[in-house]
Amino acid sequence: MFVAKKLEELIEGESGWEVFQDWMNNSQNSVEILPATQEAKESTLIDMQVSTRSLFGSIIYKTGGILIDSGWIRILGSGCERLPRSVADWNRDCLKMGMFEMPYHLMADDITGGFFAYDAGGLGNRGSMFYFSPTILQWEDLELTYPEFVHWLMNGMNIDDFYEGMRWDDWQQDLAKLPGDRAMLYLPFLFSVSAQQANGKDIFERKSVPVKELFEMYVEDLAPQAEKIPSGQMFEIRIEE
Repeated sequence: MFVAKKLEELIEGESGWEVFQDWMNNSQNSVEILPATQEAKESTLIDMQVSTRSLFGSIIYKTGGILIDSGWIRILGSGCERLPRSVADWNRDCLKMGMFEMPYHLMADDITGGFFAYDAGGLGNRGSMFYFSPTILQWEDLELTYPEFVHWLMNGMNIDDFYEGMRWDDWQQDLAKLPGDRAMLYLPFLFSVSAQQANGKDIFERKSVPVKELFEMYVEDLAPQAEKIPSGQMFEIRIEE
């Protein structure tokens, strides 16, 4: 029988945060720590039942979230005004089930509608981080633990290469004005033939939409349908307002 730990049992020093700070001091990609209220970080830590000794617990307890590369990637923490999604509330909102029943936990996302998740047993490699790519509508195993994933975002990931062809002129200025619960819908879709044949050219129109809408459309609606379509077969998508 699972017995939830109390807050005082989950606050076990700052070893996880000390590791993070060492990485941040040598980070190749820009890192911005967002502040969290005491109430938010305590309630989120209790919801997620993780210790501050771990990197994940320390990020929850020390931050409202973390912005990588001017906010192109958002690591979820306990939520704040600029990133109004705690990792606990966001997972409950998207997956609509108990925290310890979820097949995976959404831990971060990017501006293109891509999602980073920790596999809790539903993606095929428990304990590994996965990326849901809007270019192929599939979960891809990054073969990284959560700490390795955070370190990779800061000190190993070439973000320009990973998102080749998806950036636009003045994207930093646009993201500075974009709320943390919104991302960009690309048209034509990033998985479309037109996008695949763009060869790095910016052919897209982009529209700011709630991140939740992209999760519902890409992960919940389109991905299951795409699995049933034979490889190489064309299909049409209609979006109704």
